Amino acid sequence: MKYKTLGMLRAAGFQKDVNDHMMDMGTTYFLSSHREPYRVDVQAGLLVQLQSGGFHPLDTEAGLNGAYIFVMTGDGRIYSGNKQEVQHHSSFLAGREIAAAGAWIVRGGRLTMITDLSGHYQTPTDYVEQVLTELKSRGVNLSTVTRKWEGMSSKETAKRLASAGLQRERIGDKSVEKTKY
Repeated sequence: MKYKTLGMLRAAGFQKDVNDHMMDMGTTYFLSSHREPYRVDVQAGLLVQLQSGGFHPLDTEAGLNGAYIFVMTGDGRIYSGNKQEVQHHSSFLAGREIAAAGAWIVRGGRLTMITDLSGHYQTPTDYVEQVLTELKSRGVNLSTVTRKWEGMSSKETAKRLASAGLQRERIGDKSVEKTKY
């Protein structure tokens, strides 16, 4: 399935990466070969990751506040990792466009909570909902998942920005694009 995508914010997301670079911290961007250990698949309704040569149920307990960050590509590939290992959401796809970004709590392969928190992308909730659509299509039971949305939908964000006379700039795969959300 193809999902709608958006780039990271130029002023918030990309600027964070530039600031990290200027402070000699750098933001690690993964090459496609480095992403594989962070890829999330679904087996028998459980979220799994490749570890020690095989797939094992994902568990985010060791993460900051018991959660990992995640992103999803426009074609439904999902990557997730501990924020102590993966610096920013932009790291997973080397700053490219995403279909969803946020944080989640997973215990023994079962998704229990999901948020839309991402400073780089400030992903509207309708974009983050796309990862739930993808997981459901792969057989994940979402009936007990708690959604903690901090932001707004793209429609609500566009309305609020328009009333303030503002527009955002997002870094697309080909250029910087003005966007309403």
